[in-house]
Amino acid sequence: MEPMSLFKGAKGFEINHFSVNNIARGATLTNNYGSVKYLSFATLHCSHESHPQSPIIEKLPRVEASYDDYACKKQSGPCFGRTRGGLINDIEEWSATGDRSQIYVLSGLAGIGKSTVAFTIADRAKTAGCLGASFFFSRDEAERSNAKRFFTTMAFQLCVYDDQFSRAIENVLREEHGIAATTKDPRDQLEVLILGPLRDIVRLRPQPVVLVVDALDECEDRDAVKVLAALMGLVQELPSFRVLLTTRPRPHLPTDASGHRKDFGSCSGEPRDHCRSFILRV
Repeated sequence: MEPMSLFKGAKGFEINHFSVNNIARGATLTNNYGSVKYLSFATLHCSHESHPQSPIIEKLPRVEASYDDYACKKQSGPCFGRTRGGLINDIEEWSATGDRSQIYVLSGLAGIGKSTVAFTIADRAKTAGCLGASFFFSRDEAERSNAKRFFTTMAFQLCVYDDQFSRAIENVLREEHGIAATTKDPRDQLEVLILGPLRDIVRLRPQPVVLVVDALDECEDRDAVKVLAALMGLVQELPSFRVLLTTRPRPHLPTDASGHRKDFGSCSGEPRDHCRSFILRV
């Protein structure tokens, strides 16, 4: 049975040995007797709504690469029923309670459903109000096969996600170095458009912001390495951000033979293949 969100908007009360405190738009759940056994995005229930963007934000170069863009929906979709339910629960719990400065990596061969899992996590996180941004790479589309507009796209989505984020990023874009950064290297884009504006804001926000990056292996090799390095820097600088990354095994991308083996099922529930999931600590 799916977990339920209870007591929306409530604050400052205790129930069954859990302290619930209203913090910003979300809530933290702390077990007085130890670690929580299971948390989901529904438990977090951060209230976020899309915001109209200023003309300056609208000028950010971006690609239709989010999980709910049409081009992505054609290739991916949510998991059905209980298919891959254990893995989905693992990722949700990690997003809510995992240690900071980490990236959750899902690595496996093509066709076993990594993008389906990424789509499902992004969809659930958006419903719960904690999806900051998502980007689904694809070698079949020129703009989604490189990192030229990766962080400008993520920055735009973060503006849509949060009004305070939007104001901070807009202030940077009003300056010459902010506009110049939109055409620079991914690391420069990240620093100027995301890390610089958001550092002080997220320092006061304990609730997680989820980023989903799918099929990094379908990004050009040199750019993929840059994106990975930049994401590792991002979770260090913005420790409340949680990154789910999916990829096929590649020599230049992370892998961990000791990672947990996850058995994947088809939509009919029959076993098909397996992948490795592991936490990339930075």
